[in-house]
Amino acid sequence: MNLKISLQERIGDLIRRLNNGEYITTESAATYYGISVRNAERDFTERLPKYLTIKILKNKVTKEWYLEKNDITTILTAEDELTINLLLEHSKNIGIDFYRSTYKLIEKFKDSIHSNTIYAKLDIEDISDVKIELMKVEKAIIDKNIIQCLYKNKKRKIKPLKLACFDGYWYLVLKDTKDNLIKKYYFKDIQEIIISSEIFNDTCVSLQKKLDNAINAYFDGNKKEFLITLFVEKEIAHLFKRKKISKSQRIINKYKDGSLELELFITHEMEILPLVKRFEPHIKII
Repeated sequence: MNLKISLQERIGDLIRRLNNGEYITTESAATYYGISVRNAERDFTERLPKYLTIKILKNKVTKEWYLEKNDITTILTAEDELTINLLLEHSKNIGIDFYRSTYKLIEKFKDSIHSNTIYAKLDIEDISDVKIELMKVEKAIIDKNIIQCLYKNKKRKIKPLKLACFDGYWYLVLKDTKDNLIKKYYFKDIQEIIISSEIFNDTCVSLQKKLDNAINAYFDGNKKEFLITLFVEKEIAHLFKRKKISKSQRIINKYKDGSLELELFITHEMEILPLVKRFEPHIKII
């Protein structure tokens, strides 16, 4: 698929990706930017060296291009080490390709990433097989390019707004050009993605707030949020103190026996009903 960007924009994007620690093969660059393998090879061997102050190298085994490491950045604080270990552990749950990419990105911090002091079991689907498509869509979101695609056997023309993960599954939050409604497409079901040169200028000021408060994929970006109140019995009250259901959660009453009363905003009843069913009879909607 062709991103339809100029040579200068392509070189600028490659510099950004390499500076961010990415390892890029000639073939993946050709596919990503919609150019020939020969042209992509020239980017790495002829064009990029003119703009880079750090030497660009190629791994003989993986055939990946990367920038020579800078030893100045290997000094870490304790907080940095914790962040890196969390990032590496989290990447395992997304997919082996993402884990490898993350590992290469932070390989310069070898003393930190080999400590293995953190274990996180996060139930997130493996999206390694759609990594290239994910990167293309992310760029389309940033550049506000309209996307043409196939979804549920129908051709669609959409305005990509956000990539979101709900309950471990990845979705594209978008505006349909046909009815201008905000929708969610399960990302792995999106096929034949074509990034067009057509630009959209829609602004969804309230969407980010709704996403921040969303409990699951049932959230509705077209509806106004409404307030609900929950009564939580003492048997499970500690769970809601440890972790909020959403950012909008607020405890409004604490009872002597340990029970709680809390309120939060939702856009759809199914955002809260699965949780209520899960903890019955110790939780009630007031």
